[in-house]
Amino acid sequence: MPPAVALARHFYETRREVLTLCGSTVTPWYRLAPDERTAAIAEAHIVLEALRRTDEEQQALQTAAATRPQDPAAQPPRNKTRPADVPTCGAPDTQRPSPQAPSVGHHGLR
Repeated sequence: MPPAVALARHFYETRREVLTLCGSTVTPWYRLAPDERTAAIAEAHIVLEALRRTDEEQQALQTAAATRPQDPAAQPPRNKTRPADVPTCGAPDTQRPSPQAPSVGHHGLR
C-alpha cells in the first residue's frame, strides 16, 4: 500500500472517530464511494507534500545556521582594558588607567 493511501486511511478513520465522539455519523473507510476515497487520498498527498516541504525548509534553515558566519552584534562585548600582567609588546601603554586618574565610586569622585 503506498504511503499516501495508508495515511489517507488512518487520517480518515481518526477523523471519523473524533467526529463520532462529537455526535456526527461518518461513513467508515471501507464503505466509501470511489470518488470519496479518491478525495481522501488526494488530501493525503497534500499532507505528505506539506510534510516534505517542512522537512526541506528545516534542512535549509539548519544548513544556513551551520554555515552562517557569526554575527558580531550577537557576540558579547570584549573587554577593552588590558589586565596589568599582560605585556604591552612594545606598544605604548594607553589602555591602563594612570595612577593619578581619579577613581569613580558609587558615590561619585573620591
